[in-house]
Amino acid sequence: MTARISRTAGRVVAAVVLLVAARAGAAQGTLSSQGFGYPPGQLSARGLATGGATAELDPQSPINPAALASWGRPGIYFQYSPEFRRVLAGGSEDRATLARFPLAVAALSATQRVTVAISYSTLLDRTWETNSSLLVGTGDDTSTATATFRSTGAINDVRLAAAYELRPTLRLGLGIHALSGENRTERALAASDSSAFSSTREQQAFSFSGKGLSAGLDWRPSRSLAIAASGRIGGTLTAWRGDTAVRRADVPTRAGASVAYNGFGGSLLVARADWEGWSRLRGLSSSAVETRDAWELSVGTETRGPSWFGTNLPLRGGVHWRTLPFALPGTGDVREVTGALGAGLPLARGRAQADFTVERAFRSFSGNAPGNASGGASDVRERAWTLSFGFGVRL
Repeated sequence: MTARISRTAGRVVAAVVLLVAARAGAAQGTLSSQGFGYPPGQLSARGLATGGATAELDPQSPINPAALASWGRPGIYFQYSPEFRRVLAGGSEDRATLARFPLAVAALSATQRVTVAISYSTLLDRTWETNSSLLVGTGDDTSTATATFRSTGAINDVRLAAAYELRPTLRLGLGIHALSGENRTERALAASDSSAFSSTREQQAFSFSGKGLSAGLDWRPSRSLAIAASGRIGGTLTAWRGDTAVRRADVPTRAGASVAYNGFGGSLLVARADWEGWSRLRGLSSSAVETRDAWELSVGTETRGPSWFGTNLPLRGGVHWRTLPFALPGTGDVREVTGALGAGLPLARGRAQADFTVERAFRSFSGNAPGNASGGASDVRERAWTLSFGFGVRL
């Protein structure tokens, strides 16, 4: 009889723990990946090294389709960006390593004035895991258990784009976007004494599909000045469970611009502002997550570095500030400040290029901590190192 009562209590406690684990996972283990995930930025290693400032001018970043006019010879580009994350909350610490392949691009010149490209990039990444130890049972009949809350998946953006050089100083671009991906969540409780307490596991899986359209321009009014801007509008984004559509929202609208000046003896100075209407995703989310529009501001530079077999290596640096798109109800915005440094390495007589970037990100709540009834400032912080390796080959 005692064993039966213990098993029943274990199941009840397990169910409660799964709910608590869900809240704890959202509040602690995923400060940057709440809601539908963390936005890596859809930037190349070069763009990341300047803090994202060159995004509107960078042909390898699938942001401004007009920038493709600067691509040059036909080629491909792909990128690997692992992140090493540390979350600090209430005196505890959680570490995670995330492997991302956030970007791949292939482009060619269709005519002397037209360049076309297809790209695959990560719009929102929702891969993380939170583990915690606890005690289940009552009285002398107790056991330790491990509660796990895990999420894997992403919403990805496949873009088919073309750029047209109207004249040497003005390029225009148009892109068609197809959004797809999936999200798998798992809540589990594993008791160390499986003979007395039951382990539980709950899994859910959703897939996503949507579409959008982007357009942009790249204007060079002088040899030392470049101005570029682009925007994206979206159609319907649908969340599916199997073959059933469960929720619908809109693809986020985006608008941004970069201004670059290279009149400092070969050094490039760039600034960018970008706005993304993440609130259009609100129809997909539950009341447990608030979806917010976000601004991003960045400044960066690129200059000639040391010589490598007769070629100057580009050195880059930048800083960006932004608000992340998701937060828990009753909390302030999740803000991120990132500093970046990077370098490029020309290979094979200019037919290949390797880019390396290291980023240091600081993320924190701007308001109250989740569940903090006293209204005190949040002590939830997240620190991360991200290393990005980009490699491009020209035919």
